[in-house]
Amino acid sequence: MTLLEDPSVNRLEESLNLFGQIVNNPFFRDASFILLMNKFDLFREKILYSNRHLRLYFSDYNEEIAL
Repeated sequence: MTLLEDPSVNRLEESLNLFGQIVNNPFFRDASFILLMNKFDLFREKILYSNRHLRLYFSDYNEEIAL
């Protein structure tokens, strides 16, 4: 899935990049973060049963350790 404003950008990749920018920002150096992963069951279903496998988007994805 891609961004509406830029179809060449993968949504998941964009979210991961944004999260990395936020948690690595010097302003938040002493801050604690809590990452909530809701609807993980739906995400897992998409990984297992969709025609668009994560390996297509992330070459380093390892199915054996991911689930």
